[in-house]
Amino acid sequence: MDILIEKLNGERKKFSDFGLIPLDIQISSTGIRNYRTEIQGRPGTISKGADHGARTVAVPFIMRAVDLLDFPFARDEIFDWLGDVEAFYLYEGRSNGEMYAFEVPGEQNGDPLDKNNSQIIYGKRYLVSRDGAFSFDQTNKWGKTSISFITDGLPFGESVARTTQPFVITETGDPAVDNIWLTGQGGQFQDDLIYTFTGNGTVRVWNGGTETVDPHFMDIVVRYTGASSSLTFTNKTNGSRWQYNGTSKAGDVIGVDKLDSYKNNSSITGDTDLDVLTIARGWNEITISGADAAGKTEFDFKWYWR
Repeated sequence: MDILIEKLNGERKKFSDFGLIPLDIQISSTGIRNYRTEIQGRPGTISKGADHGARTVAVPFIMRAVDLLDFPFARDEIFDWLGDVEAFYLYEGRSNGEMYAFEVPGEQNGDPLDKNNSQIIYGKRYLVSRDGAFSFDQTNKWGKTSISFITDGLPFGESVARTTQPFVITETGDPAVDNIWLTGQGGQFQDDLIYTFTGNGTVRVWNGGTETVDPHFMDIVVRYTGASSSLTFTNKTNGSRWQYNGTSKAGDVIGVDKLDSYKNNSSITGDTDLDVLTIARGWNEITISGADAAGKTEFDFKWYWR
């Protein structure tokens, strides 16, 4: 197994690049924040709902230095790479089924670093920060420790790709590009997934995550290009709706970017019904009305997993 860390500036390094051997990758479920009140004279509590809380990731691992003198330099390199207070993305890597091939006493074979036996799941990542300090227990040139992370912002895993990117596995030679839709969700592409539509009517939009995509705190953009009058998007699956109480002409671009609405880069939020369109888990039946027959609508969002 392996871990890939991606800084917000795009720099990427794997644990194995530092000679680190992850012993496990312990990704917790999301936490649950329950809201309850109590009334004197009434037994129990009254539920006021609940939210998902943060999730944690623990990675026990081994470090191997070149020799005893190299140990503090190797340790400090790890402290430097994982010492930022800024959040970063964490990608999980798993073996293809074989376990580590450690040498046993008297043998001269085995690959203790397992460098070629792990595949990074490039399509799914977590935004995390390091949670607390860590130190190495040293035995000769080996060091053993465990590092803990906690999700920053949303506790969900997110897709790296967006729905406007082709649902294909390419062969560029760069696994981060070729496997951008490798999310660990087998069978999700059995149907043709379409996110760009023309004219009016009811269309089907697939959300492959486990969470409703909510523009209050998730990344979703809906774009319409063309003439329109009272353009409206209605999700018949969950009842959500967005409507623009105005018109557009051919070539105009109307966008809904999270909670902001614009036409040709000018805000029109005040001319909408101030409601939001959300995308439920699985298939969504969305009705497009007020569009021109040649108008194009594009649903551009990420998927999120609990």
